[in-house]
Amino acid sequence: MSVYILFFLLVTGLLLVARRLPSYQSSILVGIVFIILLLFAGLRGLVGSDTYSYLTAYNNLSDNDYFFYLLGRMEPLFVILAWAHSHIFNSGFLYIFTISLIQIFLLWKICENSADRCLFLVAYVLVFYLNFHFNITRAAIASMLLLYSLCSKSRSTSILAAILAPGFHVSVLLFYPLLFSRLGTKWILILLLSLFAALAVFYQELYDFSLKFLFYLDYLRGDSSGLSWYGTLITINVLASILLLPRVSYLFFGSAILLILSAVAYSFYPIAYRFIVIALLIYLFLILEVLSKSRYSWGYIFFWAPVALTFSVLIYGISEERTILEQRIASGEPLDNALESTYIPYEFYWQDESIDKL
Repeated sequence: MSVYILFFLLVTGLLLVARRLPSYQSSILVGIVFIILLLFAGLRGLVGSDTYSYLTAYNNLSDNDYFFYLLGRMEPLFVILAWAHSHIFNSGFLYIFTISLIQIFLLWKICENSADRCLFLVAYVLVFYLNFHFNITRAAIASMLLLYSLCSKSRSTSILAAILAPGFHVSVLLFYPLLFSRLGTKWILILLLSLFAALAVFYQELYDFSLKFLFYLDYLRGDSSGLSWYGTLITINVLASILLLPRVSYLFFGSAILLILSAVAYSFYPIAYRFIVIALLIYLFLILEVLSKSRYSWGYIFFWAPVALTFSVLIYGISEERTILEQRIASGEPLDNALESTYIPYEFYWQDESIDKL
């Protein structure tokens, strides 16, 4: 656990110092942070709950039958990207590094459009980094493409990012109404029609997606039932920010409402945690834009409160991950492979003996 605490202290400290420096010196420190973020995730072994399954799938993509099987269980752009990488490089090490590089590139482009890049990066590191780079990789790339579509100053780039996003994870479709303010009705309709056409082509695969949904409902059973204290606190924070902050835009208001809906859904269906992650990413990015136009410094409490809350939950989850898995395995659940890919201990790719078992 200490390696993560040191990582968070180092990166957060560099960013808070960079925020107070002149532009040139600040850019150097931010550049160093990006390199650290790239390497910490890109050089890891089987660290992070989803890393084992993603790397196993990657190693099997040389089999064409498995490639078509995976197309029915994962979004096509992610599968095609992994398939192309496996045929060009055939290296699990380079695959993990490449995925980290893609996410860092998207993060860099998003930060270029942030009202406060250092604070946004602090929030990203504390709340999203371990989730995005170590775990929900497909949803992470999709949500970052969605946010880039919302914040990019180029209309064509926004349209391209919006088209690509659901090809990595369909969960971003819930947030497409936010694009109305950015792209306009015509482009939203074109996007939706294109997506429905794609679904018509792959309709026979929808059954596999429904089975996956049921699997996650069972896998996450007991994680949450009824109103959660986390969802309640997030909802209170969001409602207060809408009511008390001046000059709230349609985009910020929409992201806040979607975050509340995601928090409520998570209280009853734990699989909705993906929606919370995406909604919170957009909310924190946009609230910095609102705060940059406000003269009230107290408004930053609505930024720091969800960051501190979610970071605390994340740290607790990491510290208890192995214990909870062992308890569930002892009760008869087939989760033995999950123990090969927990956060603790952190190991570099070349140190991880579990790599040879894949």
